Amino acid sequence: MDSRPHRAYSVLTSFYLTSLTLFASRRLSRRRIGTHTPWNDLLLLGVATQQVARTLTTDRVTEVIRSPVTEGEGQRTPTGTGIQRALGELLTCKYCVAPWIALGLTAAFVRFPAPTRIACEVLSVASISDALNRAYARLQA
Repeated sequence: MDSRPHRAYSVLTSFYLTSLTLFASRRLSRRRIGTHTPWNDLLLLGVATQQVARTLTTDRVTEVIRSPVTEGEGQRTPTGTGIQRALGELLTCKYCVAPWIALGLTAAFVRFPAPTRIACEVLSVASISDALNRAYARLQA
């Protein structure tokens, strides 16, 4: 028997798509983003999204965020059923949570460009540092 919570997946997907649709329909007419967004902004948002996704799904300091819907070492095993299980799966998968983070950062960037740019720059610098630290560790091994 398939234990995946398909109804809960549908609820989460519907919520995401509704949020995306509302954001796009209300904000795109007020500020140019998408095909008119400079590549450096898209790259900045992309690297920041990657860093937040990785931090949220794997770091010890974010276990407290995952703990209501996960269990085990590092709070990385989804628990429960239904929406709890689906949220646990979402919060333990950096690839799954990235579109949600991207939507949030993009919406923030459109609404509050200056502070969001600063936050994304900090996150991007942390991501670059993380990549360099991993590369250095591999060279030492």
